[in-house]
Formats: sequence, structure tokens, C-alpha cells
Amino acid sequence: MSRIVILCAALLTASAVQARPADLSDWQGARWGMTVAELDRLPGVTRLPAPFEFSGARATRGSEATVGEVPMLALFQMANGSGRLQQVLLETRRKATPTAHRQVAEILREALGPPDATCVQTKDFGEASLVEQVWRFPSTVVHATLMDFTTTTVVTRDPNAALSAITPPASRNNWRGFPRRIVVRYHPAERLDLWGRCGR
Repeated sequence: MSRIVILCAALLTASAVQARPADLSDWQGARWGMTVAELDRLPGVTRLPAPFEFSGARATRGSEATVGEVPMLALFQMANGSGRLQQVLLETRRKATPTAHRQVAEILREALGPPDATCVQTKDFGEASLVEQVWRFPSTVVHATLMDFTTTTVVTRDPNAALSAITPPASRNNWRGFPRRIVVRYHPAERLDLWGRCGR
């Protein structure tokens, strides 16, 4: 079980060194409300081998992307009802590391300025299992998230054994854990349903 600690703070101050854009209206030419035919005219956009299904959205187009030195796959999520672009989701192509997450966050800070909010979800023993940074603009909201749900122990039980309040389930070490992921999302600021818990 994990507990959630939300650390949300406005970090835009007059002393900020990074220049902050007045607005962010697209991701590399992909604008909100575009059709698949319009996306196909953008450089680097290709048809995916199989569609990715999301809650309320579907991606049939993708693009290779690199944030700093971190290779990522950009997925163009189209709303199921209108068939128009509602979100661009970038995710790492291989197991992510905290160093890669810091690099992605630094690149975004250089391009967008300091984040407006940072949210941290911690495990019971204090380590972060999720770190999310959010940038809010009039047209677009950007989320950069590191998900680290590693664990050192997996509890197992013989499905044929009788339940007992005295004898606990067997446990074993699981040092490999679960893979870390870095996800960067761009979506319209007006879509409050896509904001999530951080930065609202």
C-alpha cells in the first residue's frame, strides 16, 4: 500500500532564469482537433502496426521522438467520438531510470520554464513511486511523469491451501521489480478530464 503526498506549489517567480513561452498551442505541429488525414501530412508521422486503445481514445499514428538523449514513442490519441486529436503521449521505449527522468525534466524546464506544480506519490518506506511535474499554458497542459512501482517482495499463496489467520502467505524476494516508465503528456488546457490529480 502506498500513501500519496501532493506537493503542489506555484514556482513562477520574477527570479526564474528560464524563459517561459506565453503559450503552447501544439506539439511539433500537431494541433488539438486535427484529423488523422491532417496528422499524416506532418513530418515523421507513421501508421502504427496495431492501434493503441485508451479510455475514450484511440491511437493509430505515432512518431519517433527524442527528449534530450532519451528515445521515446509519441502516440497521437484521437477522441473516439470525434476522431480528432485530443492528446499526444510520449513514453520511453525501454526501461527508464531516475537519471533519464531528470534529463527529460531538465529539457522541459529549459523549453517551458519552471513547472507550475510537482506531485509526489510515495511508498510506505518513503521512496517515490511516482513523480509528476506539470506546466500550465492557456492552450496546453504538459505532464512529465516518472512511474517507479518496484518492490522487493511479492506475497504468494498456494491456491489449494485453506485460508488461515495464523499462517501467513509465503513470500519471496523480487529484486527485479517492475519496469520504470517515463510518460510525457500534452493535451488541451480545456480538457479538465485529462488533467489528472496534479496541477489542477
